[in-house]
Amino acid sequence: MVVNPLVSIVIPIFNRLDLLKNTLLSIEGQTFNSLEVLLIDDASETVFNIQELQDMLVGRSLRYHKLNKNQGPGKARSIGRALAKGQYVAYLDSDDEWEPTFLEETVAVLETHDAVSMVFTNVLIKRKHSSQKRLALTTGNYDFFDLIFNKKLYWATGAALWRSNISLAENWKSFRDHEDYVHDILSLLQAPQIYHLETPLCIVNKNDSLGIPRSNSDMLKSLLLLSRSKQIIKNLSKEKKKDEFVSFIVWRLYKRNYKIKDLKRLILLYYILINYTDDFKLFTITFIRLIKRKLNYFKI
Repeated sequence: MVVNPLVSIVIPIFNRLDLLKNTLLSIEGQTFNSLEVLLIDDASETVFNIQELQDMLVGRSLRYHKLNKNQGPGKARSIGRALAKGQYVAYLDSDDEWEPTFLEETVAVLETHDAVSMVFTNVLIKRKHSSQKRLALTTGNYDFFDLIFNKKLYWATGAALWRSNISLAENWKSFRDHEDYVHDILSLLQAPQIYHLETPLCIVNKNDSLGIPRSNSDMLKSLLLLSRSKQIIKNLSKEKKKDEFVSFIVWRLYKRNYKIKDLKRLILLYYILINYTDDFKLFTITFIRLIKRKLNYFKI
């Protein structure tokens, strides 16, 4: 156990100054004080007054790094992680917020549970006229791959606190969609024990007009990277979880509608995944149904 361990908070930013101020205020209000904030500016058009932002974080360290060109949240988080000095690291989006005890409670879990790689809290999803909890999980230990492959459950990126030796910079890839899934699977491959706190200590503000646009192309690139990873396949083979992995990929594919331009990557995924399943016929039928249901043949 480290006395007053340092927590590094990586925040990718792209414009949205007013929302960023709310995020920083939620960090300033934390009951846990040993922290540093890394603002990774993804080539914003907005000119940020860094001193003003620093003044909002009374007594807390803030470092600012600006990228020369817009590269997406995955690249920004990778750079932030490489710059981070803390024993623990969190990735908070610039429009989300934490309740005051988020860090105090999550740090306490990692300090007292040596086998836990990451702790995540429940999330309160706030929309314009409503709010709701994201997860229906009780507090306790979980196996990451059981949650994501079998139960099809996932959390908000900002709701997690990681050990720095688990969440590595190279696990964040330069994709704009599903880059968080790639990071989490690669990071937890060898040490999948995680811990959940059922209290919603992270607030995710949903506003379709402000979020990063969905990218089928980048989502498919993320899923292809996972499917081609020798490290992942070796681990899945050892744990006898190949069929569960295939089910996870199909689950994610069903979340979108596709255009003709996506068909090449979809077919490539099929030819990779067919090698991971023992039931060639059933998987082929499942994939054909996916294409028929989700592909719009009239959109390029």
